[in-house]
Amino acid sequence: MTDIIVAESDGWSGIVAALRRAQPGDRVLIGPGRYAGDETLVVQSGVTLSGCADANLEFTGGIDDLSGITQGAWVTQLPYRDQGSLQFTMRMASAKTPGKVALQVRHAEDVTVEGLRLTAWRGLKDLDSGHFDGSMILLESTTRCLVQNCALYSMAWRGPAIVFRSSSDAKVLNNDIFGGYWGIALLSSRGLIEGNSSHHCHEAGIYLQPDPDDLNRPSDAVIRSNHCYDNGRGGVVLKSSFSEAIAGNVCRHNELSGISLERYHKSPDVPSQAIIRGNYCHDNLNAGIVLMSSVCEVIEDNECWNNNLPGILLTRFDLSPEAPSQAVIRSNRCHDNADAGVALVSSSSETIESNECWSNATSGIVLSRAKMSPHAPSSAVIRRNRCFDNQAAGVHLLSADSEAIESNDCWDNGLSGIVLARCELTPGKPSRSVIRVNRCHHNADSGILLGASNSDSIEGNECWSNERNGISIEGVNASPVLPSVAALRMNFVASSGASAIQFVASTGSAEGNLFKIIVRTMY
Repeated sequence: MTDIIVAESDGWSGIVAALRRAQPGDRVLIGPGRYAGDETLVVQSGVTLSGCADANLEFTGGIDDLSGITQGAWVTQLPYRDQGSLQFTMRMASAKTPGKVALQVRHAEDVTVEGLRLTAWRGLKDLDSGHFDGSMILLESTTRCLVQNCALYSMAWRGPAIVFRSSSDAKVLNNDIFGGYWGIALLSSRGLIEGNSSHHCHEAGIYLQPDPDDLNRPSDAVIRSNHCYDNGRGGVVLKSSFSEAIAGNVCRHNELSGISLERYHKSPDVPSQAIIRGNYCHDNLNAGIVLMSSVCEVIEDNECWNNNLPGILLTRFDLSPEAPSQAVIRSNRCHDNADAGVALVSSSSETIESNECWSNATSGIVLSRAKMSPHAPSSAVIRRNRCFDNQAAGVHLLSADSEAIESNDCWDNGLSGIVLARCELTPGKPSRSVIRVNRCHHNADSGILLGASNSDSIEGNECWSNERNGISIEGVNASPVLPSVAALRMNFVASSGASAIQFVASTGSAEGNLFKIIVRTMY
């Protein structure tokens, strides 16, 4: 192994020359100083390129001809509630004229790039392009390559800061990335992305998708302990790709969602799949965590707050309206969102359990139907959640199905603790659920409310100190009247404002229920 030392007096061309003569096992060490140049740095197999803290590299290569560049845009919809959908625009461009890459590794293995402080200025601040020419660090067809402890500053929205194409065992560790089209991108590649800060990128901080030239090969990466913020699209985005673990990341102040699993528009039949655990997603302009026609084994132990859409949202991708999202949603904390805490839109969950949803602008947990798929109800078992201080309901079903809503605590909500109702998109479809062993108290309406919906069993619930009714089974004034149907058994109802149990234009049975009435005497 030989150390090849480059001094400031050698300049950028000295780095180029050192890399050309380096052999496998050699290290090219860049000394203190300023280095500027427009020739691509090419690193061969087995070589380490290492910069010191006082070495500043400025890549001045750019695009000489803009005549071949065209821009286009398409609009996609993110449906999230029965009233409509949110539109946002994703822009792409095609380029016939390639831009230069600052550093390139191709058909190589066991390369390390570390400790570089690299700025790339191309004079094209607002050129939208998802192409790979113009990348800062481009690794193609590589194995066991590592990029770590680098500081990358892209002064143009062209090309990713770090991109792996058709590579395996890639590692991207502890880098600070400012700008670029994507901060870190894997395309038909596998690897580990850990400990990076990726921010102020035109699109996503971290991005996985199949390579457009290899659609049958999804990307797959562990994405752990990264900080993705102030990006123009999302914090972490997977498109038709996989992650064994998206864990311990902080995704904040992104212009779309914190973490997003979607389908690539060229692979609309391939869902993204991941385990999402222990992330902090807050102050994003869309959802904290969103699945669009994608699948998670589990979304667990995340905290999602102050997002403009739900803290956690499962919905359908507009190019795959027949494909629901699916996930177990467990032990998350979703609060202070401008929509719901947890929302399923024409999607399903084996279980939504042990979550805490509070101070959200609509309901704590809501199941509804997508405008693009009104025939498809959401479904979930909803168990052992704590939903409180939400402006609407604690748990809210809109033309949705739940095998069981059980053992939840719902209190201090602006409407009722638990609501089953009909979605405006499908007024002919009631919600259905068994409702048992819940505790619903101090809500501004009823403890449990059915509006033109059905329950085979409302059993063993405790409802007290609600402002209107303990349990209210109501029809909807339509033509004809749409009744609710419910069987009530062994519920405990105390000191509600109007009635303990009320049936209005509805049918059912009530047996074995217990009532406690508090009488206040005034002297």
